[in-house]
Amino acid sequence: MAAVCVLEDCPLFNAGIGSALAADAGVWCDATLMSAEGHAGAVAGLQGIRHPILAARALAHADGGPLLWAGRSAELAALHDLALLDPELMVTERQRRRLAAHRARQSMRDSTARNDRDGAPRLCGCPRRVSRRLVRSRIAMPS
Repeated sequence: MAAVCVLEDCPLFNAGIGSALAADAGVWCDATLMSAEGHAGAVAGLQGIRHPILAARALAHADGGPLLWAGRSAELAALHDLALLDPELMVTERQRRRLAAHRARQSMRDSTARNDRDGAPRLCGCPRRVSRRLVRSRIAMPS
């Protein structure tokens, strides 16, 4: 448990602080725990809980509590005395750069998809073969 908490605090790992960013540029954490004694707990979509693994452990050892908890981070933290952290502090500059690069690649892919294979812009939402015929029919082809 302690090792996972260390990883969640280290911005170099994709866990807790330093996690990969979602499309909304936020950190949404998940954690699952199963013990040798047969206890299990899982959390999903948490924001601002410093150690999601401790949240999963709290569920695993809660009497009659849920096995899975999704969202509602503040409520979960209050129920189990978990440390909260400003969600913005979990976002690292490294992950911001990765998200920006991903968005740039996606934008290029979307831009390329709007053009025909030969670089001609598609004239409508038609399939490529229809669009290509339309482009060629409008270009004076030498005979």
